[in-house]
Amino acid sequence: KKSSDQSDSPAKSNFRSLCSLLIPAGLIFLVGNIVGCIVFSRFSLVAEQIAHDSQDFVGWKRPFIRADELNVEFAAHGDKIEKKVLVKRGEIPHLNQFAIVEIKPGQVATENVHFDMSEVFYVVSGSGLFLYDGSEHAISAGDTIRAMPTHSHEIANPQENSENLVLMVLAVAHDCPSTSKLRTSQFGKGAPSKEATRPLDPKR
Repeated sequence: KKSSDQSDSPAKSNFRSLCSLLIPAGLIFLVGNIVGCIVFSRFSLVAEQIAHDSQDFVGWKRPFIRADELNVEFAAHGDKIEKKVLVKRGEIPHLNQFAIVEIKPGQVATENVHFDMSEVFYVVSGSGLFLYDGSEHAISAGDTIRAMPTHSHEIANPQENSENLVLMVLAVAHDCPSTSKLRTSQFGKGAPSKEATRPLDPKR
């Protein structure tokens, strides 16, 4: 029995030695992976932020644009409100979007709030109603509206109108530069409650 214990002793000793090597190595590997992930995420975020004078912006490569050559898209707010995006996010520093929007009679660009950008609306033609923080305003060709961050806004073209309400929309990002993925959610805490605002009725 004594000789059996003695023969087992080297095996146990080797196992303990192996464990004493593997455990620290495993911890070093784990810590290294965590640090590597943190460093990589930092560098990847920096890489996504293009300098303002960088020629990687599409604006350097495509200075001329024709609206009639662009595809029709739908606005994020409202039911199938058509738009053509002349400049998209990431193409020009700070610019989130520059678009032509057409709101047909009876359509509403539903209430929304932005926390990280401002929008400028210029009425090209037609007339309609603009709800800004619950206050209703009649708008027509030549009007300019500046929708500042945290202020709710909604646009409607009343049903009885005979022509489309056409607007130029300029959305300016507040982050620097506009290609950063660190932007906050456009719809988050701080938006006015639906009870606090009165939606527009395009059919009246």
